[in-house]
Amino acid sequence: MRLIFFILAFLFSSMLLGQKMSNEVTDIACYPDDLFSVFGNINIGNLKMINSPDLDYNAVLVGDGVIFTSTRAQQSSKYAATAGGGKLNAWKKKLSTLFYAQLSDGRLADPVPLTGQVNDEYHESSASFSYSGNIMFFTRSSAKKDRRGKRQLKVFMADKVENEWANIREVPFNGDDFSTCHPAISSDGTRLYFSSNRPGGYGGMDIYVSTFRNKAWSDPVNLGPIINSTGNEVFPYISEDEVLYFSSSDQGGFGRLDIFRSKKIYTDSERTWQIKQNLGEPFNSPGDDFGFYINADNSGGLFTSSRNGGKGRDDIYYWQLVDKPIFRASITPDLIGTDLYIDRH
Repeated sequence: MRLIFFILAFLFSSMLLGQKMSNEVTDIACYPDDLFSVFGNINIGNLKMINSPDLDYNAVLVGDGVIFTSTRAQQSSKYAATAGGGKLNAWKKKLSTLFYAQLSDGRLADPVPLTGQVNDEYHESSASFSYSGNIMFFTRSSAKKDRRGKRQLKVFMADKVENEWANIREVPFNGDDFSTCHPAISSDGTRLYFSSNRPGGYGGMDIYVSTFRNKAWSDPVNLGPIINSTGNEVFPYISEDEVLYFSSSDQGGFGRLDIFRSKKIYTDSERTWQIKQNLGEPFNSPGDDFGFYINADNSGGLFTSSRNGGKGRDDIYYWQLVDKPIFRASITPDLIGTDLYIDRH
């Protein structure tokens, strides 16, 4: 299932270890030669240890691991707790679920569903975290069907309480007749960027922003025609240096969804953006490319792609600067791409 179909169906229904690296590790890449990109010489690779044959996407690095979304089928008899305290075989139902893969000694453990109240009987996806890591914004399909009998998407917040996610509540600008999804919080915690097909946009899904002031979220502001198009603009991410990364189905790209970036001309205006720049190859491909994440010093990160050669339908990939690698793997050929070291920046 490609991402565009998944979105439509959905609408309706320094990384740890950097202190010491031994001589037994080396850089890995998915191509024999270095690739030149908008960031300079980089290499990229499939994050095989957390990908599955199903949809795996929108990964972000948190303090001690990776959090991402997956529709993988159940692989054991474990059950996920619902928000109401009941038990649900979420993996078997192929719901999109938020997963966590812990970093231990620089290696990623097998993914498990996030604990607490975040994974219930509906879809959850696209988590974004406050700078402290104690507040999470995420997408959840509505429990209430709209007048057409379909479930829209909404943005929720959760607090980290004793290592579990609790105190689930909606943001005030959700709606029952349109979707609000793919939240991305700024590093200062004052602006929440998201996608929505609410009335008044330029077409399809547009990117909006709400500002937190006087202890309340403001009415959303559309980022305007430089960012948005008659197509779909989805999966925004705002970096620490205030660059907006997002995906667009607008014409002129390499495939269906391509990753773009832009920066505000005036820092106090959310409608004055520079002409958006396509990140080009190797980030973009003939498939869907989205869910871009970049670390604090712009030396590496993650993205999602449905390109050929992956482990599943949508896979999570890493990228890094050649001269400042943050992802390393054992030189043992059988372990390349499966025994990954991560250097936290």
